[in-house]
Amino acid sequence: MSDAVLQTIFQVLGGGVFGFLIARYTAIQQRAKKHITYKTSKIKLLHLHEDTPDSIKVTVDKSIITGDEQDNGEHVPIKSAVAHSIALKNKGNSTASDVNFDIIFSDDVDILAYSSTPAPSEFYKIELGRVSENRNILRVFVPYLNQNSEIVLSVVATVEESPSSPKIIGTGKEVEVSEFKKTASPFPIIIIFFATLFIAMAMFEGTVVQGSIGSDIPDTWARFLGGTIETVEVRVLSFPTLNKVLAILLGVLLLGVAVYRFIVKNRF
Repeated sequence: MSDAVLQTIFQVLGGGVFGFLIARYTAIQQRAKKHITYKTSKIKLLHLHEDTPDSIKVTVDKSIITGDEQDNGEHVPIKSAVAHSIALKNKGNSTASDVNFDIIFSDDVDILAYSSTPAPSEFYKIELGRVSENRNILRVFVPYLNQNSEIVLSVVATVEESPSSPKIIGTGKEVEVSEFKKTASPFPIIIIFFATLFIAMAMFEGTVVQGSIGSDIPDTWARFLGGTIETVEVRVLSFPTLNKVLAILLGVLLLGVAVYRFIVKNRF
């Protein structure tokens, strides 16, 4: 088989694979996805331990804890308070509508205060409220969440033991809710980088050998350094310029896609 035929086959196969990858990627991106991810963080606001003087007390209105208006005006002491921040973001490619979230804390936790950013308004009617029979659960209703839009919930709660992150359950039509995790690995980027470098060096190897530093060392210097000089027959592969350009461009493209995927997968 002649070199011209092999070159033609290589170009056809390369173009076919490249076109298939583009079509496949486009089809995947066009699928409607409503994927809401969340991440949580917390900071301890108050902690009174057993050595704290009795003269130092922090109290809250009992009605805040029980939800009973008859307890209004009665104050009860608390030993700890933790501020939780819960970010909800639609990382899909379509709007998620009528989504409900349950923010569930440990059984020994009492929710003291809560708010959202953006705040509920006439045009964006977010609903927040504690579950009456479970004071450790905050129920949130979001009318809609556009692509790449984000809602941040701020919750102040008590805790008797080591503070833990809340459990979040989300429900909605065709909506997937999951915790944000960094899933992309840098290894594909490293592999593609070295593969591209190897291919480029292999295709230009003839030029590298002919212009190498070793060919510039005088024979007397080589013998003085203990080297030997031999003339051998060398088999050198050469590739058409077009093939070199296509191979390098494809490698750079794959490297760019890997870097983009790494950034997207690890960005909230």
